[in-house]
Amino acid sequence: MVPMYRSGFLKMKVCHLSWFSGLSVSIVLFTCGLPKITSQSDLPNIQQVNIDPQTAVVDQLGNLYFANVNNEIFKQDVTGKQIGYYSNNQLGNIGRIDATSPLKVLVFYPAFNTGVVLDRRLLETSRFSLIEMGFGEIELVAFSRDGTIWIFDDHEQRLYKVDQKGNILLKGGDLRLIFDERLQPLQMTEAGEYLYLAIPGRGLMIFDFFGSINHKY
Repeated sequence: MVPMYRSGFLKMKVCHLSWFSGLSVSIVLFTCGLPKITSQSDLPNIQQVNIDPQTAVVDQLGNLYFANVNNEIFKQDVTGKQIGYYSNNQLGNIGRIDATSPLKVLVFYPAFNTGVVLDRRLLETSRFSLIEMGFGEIELVAFSRDGTIWIFDDHEQRLYKVDQKGNILLKGGDLRLIFDERLQPLQMTEAGEYLYLAIPGRGLMIFDFFGSINHKY
């Protein structure tokens, strides 16, 4: 049973489940209920728009983030009050919202290979282009706790860690030397001392901070 999202507390199980599959994300959304209507006239009525459950995540403080089909991002606190809003219609569809740090949220737009960094109020503070960094098409990125960025390169089948200026800080090993097939992870997130990749057909793979496999389930 997935714990209810209620005022004052949030069970960590919801946080961990929310990024593994669309099904579990949908459960989180249904237990949370629909967002409340804001009194600010410049924000859309989010009860009347379609939510994209694949974007829903919960941060360490229990705040909920999600986007609608118009690529508008909303942030709610544990009481259901809307406390943040961001919209960008120039970069295509949102591929991922990473709220590993409540103070620095990463939004990735795969169509343009671009990441946008937002503050705790969902105001844009910076952006970076993976194309300008020399990468090809990238589907998965994740924030690290030190402010750097994890990248899974599907073509090279390896992990990279870069800063926002494009400097490569770490280059993981070629996973094709370990597995007999190309890996196609759906989700990637850092938690504690490890990086987690959810891979259909193989389950969960855990990597250390050097990009090496630590464990797999």
